[in-house]
Formats: sequence, C-alpha cells, structure tokens
Amino acid sequence: PAFKETSAECRAMISARLEAAQRGGPAPAAPPDPNGCLSNPGMGPGIASFKGAPMLTIANVILAQQVGRPVIDKTGLTPRFDVEVQYSVQLRSGAEPGPPLQAALADQLGLKVEDATAAVEVLVIDRVERPDPD
Repeated sequence: PAFKETSAECRAMISARLEAAQRGGPAPAAPPDPNGCLSNPGMGPGIASFKGAPMLTIANVILAQQVGRPVIDKTGLTPRFDVEVQYSVQLRSGAEPGPPLQAALADQLGLKVEDATAAVEVLVIDRVERPDPD
C-alpha cells in the first residue's frame, strides 16, 4: 500500500515524565565539551554512557527505548552532560546484575521517572491506496 495522505495531530498518550529528584543521588554534572560535540551514545545490555549530551537526548535514548513510550523532559537541566548509567536488563537467562532502570536513574543521576499523560504529536495516515501493478 502507498500512503497518499498523512497529517499530524496531538493526542493524549501515556508517557514517562523525567524530573530532577528532590533527594537521592547527585544531579548529573560535567563541564560541557569545549567543542560542543555530542559523541555517539555507548549502549550495551545494562549500560548507557554519553559525552556532551543534552538531558533530552539522554532521556530519549535511555528511557524511550526501555519503557517503550514518549519521554517528557521536565528536569529543567539545560547544559550538556557526561554520564554513565548501569542498570539491570531482563534477559532470557534472567536479570543482569544491577538495579532496575528507574532506581539506577535516581541513585546514579538524581533523576526520577513518573508515569504521566502528555500531548504527543503523532503521524496519522488519512488515506492508503494499493500501488498500480505497473
């Protein structure tokens, strides 16, 4: 099928809200890269590391992939950060050593994750047609 018409609209969706914790581990802090460069995130089972990344990137890469829903950054943290988070991952053979992701974010970065409902822009397919046989 070929998408002939699409549009974008805002819909209320279950999301994850990321906030700076009132208490807990240290808030993420590192001097920004003097060149302002963002390195590719280092990702592996149970570990994520970033150099020179804004909080929104960190939130989207770590959380959105793990929780499977949009992430709303409400931390108010605007600089870039060097961070590494280690957390447990559920594998077929069992869980990797380490805390669950939400606990790791709180303990290691001073961030908390809460369920929320937020307006999220989504792509709507308004019309689909079968392709011509030519």
